[in-house]
Amino acid sequence: MLEGAQPLKRRLGRHEVDGPGALAYLQWLCANDVDVASGRLVYTAMLDERGRFFSDCTVLRLAEDRFRVITGAGFTGNDMGWIQAHVLPADPAVSVADVTDDVKKKFEEMKSADLSKEAEPADPADSTVGYVN
Repeated sequence: MLEGAQPLKRRLGRHEVDGPGALAYLQWLCANDVDVASGRLVYTAMLDERGRFFSDCTVLRLAEDRFRVITGAGFTGNDMGWIQAHVLPADPAVSVADVTDDVKKKFEEMKSADLSKEAEPADPADSTVGYVN
């Protein structure tokens, strides 16, 4: 890994947006179409009320009404504030949570997992590369 890359990697923000109104909310907030299949990523810009650029992010669709918004290093707090500020308080159809630390904990757990062939033999028939099984 390049020197200095590790601290940047750790500062990426991860924000969960979910609820029945999550898709409509992100479609309004983002420049690109985030209505993609579960498991797909969309690189997009977040825009202000006048359509001006605020910040860029990557949106991962986790389920029909659940998304993870990944924001850049150094802007996590600003982006989270922006996302939260634009959810109407009277709209219970959308909830926003900062899950940055939760994701970090899961990666730490994975680091100590035994992924050797002896511990978990892999079956190539169960593998998928891109769109090919």
